[in-house]
Amino acid sequence: MPVRRLRCFLAASASAAVLAAASAALAGPVTPYWLTAGDQSRIYVVQGNSLVQTIVTGSVPDHEYPIAIDDTVRTFAGGGGNNFGREYALDGTPTGATYTNSNTLSSGWDGATDGAGHNYSLEQVTHRVKMFDDDWSNGSVLFTITNLGSNFNWAGITFDTGTDTLWVKERGSNAGLRNYALDGTLLGSFTVAGSTGWGLSYEEASDSFWSLGTNSASGWTIVNFDRTGQVIETVQIAGLTGNILGGEMQIGGTSAVPEPATLAILGLGLAGIGLGRRRARRG
Repeated sequence: MPVRRLRCFLAASASAAVLAAASAALAGPVTPYWLTAGDQSRIYVVQGNSLVQTIVTGSVPDHEYPIAIDDTVRTFAGGGGNNFGREYALDGTPTGATYTNSNTLSSGWDGATDGAGHNYSLEQVTHRVKMFDDDWSNGSVLFTITNLGSNFNWAGITFDTGTDTLWVKERGSNAGLRNYALDGTLLGSFTVAGSTGWGLSYEEASDSFWSLGTNSASGWTIVNFDRTGQVIETVQIAGLTGNILGGEMQIGGTSAVPEPATLAILGLGLAGIGLGRRRARRG
């Protein structure tokens, strides 16, 4: 083998070995995973295989469940009724900004953002996908999901910046997962084994998805899966409890929550992989 090709091969092999070692040593999401338990007035932040932060939110009637994250964290009141959500800095500190739900969203328990000025939520009862400005104002119906039969448990939602599409998820055993274009065209329908909750989130760093798995006395598990619904890993998170419905990861940036060095190495490697995939898809 020529010397130049040998050096490239050795460098690639070393990088792969570092990523493999970091991945094996640290299960769980590279990016901080924010999860909302509005009934308990809590936001939890998970990274790797640990609960790294617990944030106390507003009063229980506000039901701060839908969540969108880019430069800041913005929750909304999922149940309507003129209750409100709040804005938080990426370290969890409230900024003082609030977002009143003047009955523009009802039974919306999860949220998402495209990082380009719009937030999204899916109403569990009406099955309407709602679009908002990034401050949760000017809500409008984007489209309505159909052909759900008797299952009314669809409310998980996230925005996939790799394909500029929306993903929605149901709650229940072997939960359903669907991919939609922004005009409501169904692009794919799958199931996710062992994933019984919502909290659906797209992770840019790994170009994959996370959601709540199962709940027990030990706390919730979280589940990582790809665009076909195939499970990559399931991680038990000690201390993650409560009626958790919403979940999201930051779009378009790096969170302020500190990362261990090995997580940082893994994150850089996965970010490069994800960027390469997105460039390949977009031509």
